[in-house]
Amino acid sequence: MKRINKQQGFTLIELIVVIVILGILAVTAAPKFISFTDDADLAAINGLKGAIAGAMTVVYADAAINGVENVSGATTATYNTEFGYPEASADSLLSAVAIDAATNLGSDYVYAIDGTTITIAPSSKVASIVADPATVGEVQGSGCFLTYTEATGIAAIATIEIDCDA
Repeated sequence: MKRINKQQGFTLIELIVVIVILGILAVTAAPKFISFTDDADLAAINGLKGAIAGAMTVVYADAAINGVENVSGATTATYNTEFGYPEASADSLLSAVAIDAATNLGSDYVYAIDGTTITIAPSSKVASIVADPATVGEVQGSGCFLTYTEATGIAAIATIEIDCDA
């Protein structure tokens, strides 16, 4: 009677080849999954920028109706304005965007007000926004953050800037 030897498993070389192939696939696919968080932060900041830009238009229209679009430190029925645009404060800018700073920004975002600017950043990406009077509004850490600068004159309208570390 003739005996036939049947192979009962994989050889060491076959296992190593499979592990190497899986390693190569993992290295090429990992950056795609890792960047989802950064993309989400950027999308959230861009959404906030759009909301602020829309609010700026509404507040300016309200100021124009009340005849205070060219006045510094004016107050409409709802907002304090600087040359028709919301001033950089939680009461004016964040209220114009319908954001309750304590509720909606408390856990997800941090913000700081430095005179004529307000800086907002995702709390998951920054350590803090410095409270030192010399550097208030400076974001510590990396990630995306938004800076709103109120209008400083009739020709110097309010601006919104996004800064993202790549």
